[in-house]
Amino acid sequence: MAPRPTTIYGQVAKSIEALPLYYTIPALIVTLILGFIVKRRYLSPLRRFPGPFWASVTRWWLVHSIFQGDHEKTMRRLHAKYGPIIRISPFEVAISDPEAIKTIYGRTAGFTKVILTWRRWLMVRVNGTRHGIIKRLATPPCFQRWMKRFMQFAGATSQMLIV
Repeated sequence: MAPRPTTIYGQVAKSIEALPLYYTIPALIVTLILGFIVKRRYLSPLRRFPGPFWASVTRWWLVHSIFQGDHEKTMRRLHAKYGPIIRISPFEVAISDPEAIKTIYGRTAGFTKVILTWRRWLMVRVNGTRHGIIKRLATPPCFQRWMKRFMQFAGATSQMLIV
């Protein structure tokens, strides 16, 4: 009887079994890290937004920027390089376009909002309808006009502080 040909997977399995344990564990750790990076960078729904490489993998670069004290300068530099919408972490984007306020926070936007309930220290995700009801009860009717004026004031003030 002729020997059965082995598949590529069988050959790989035999070669892994032949390796000593001190080669296998680091190889497994490197494989897991690469899988983690590929998942966050290329399989995320935010993969189409530009940004630094480390922003798509982890949030630690942002924490480091905040602790260095140059977070505002870093964000301005990134917006100048990548545009008005940038990816700043695996699950977050930063938007510098003032016209996007109405698109994101409008009544019919359809974005999932996060509400902080301070008495329980819990963040709750709600859909657009429920968020609209809560927002109408909690915010004054002139909030959008106030927010636009505040953003202009904040931009002018931060410009004075940076320069």
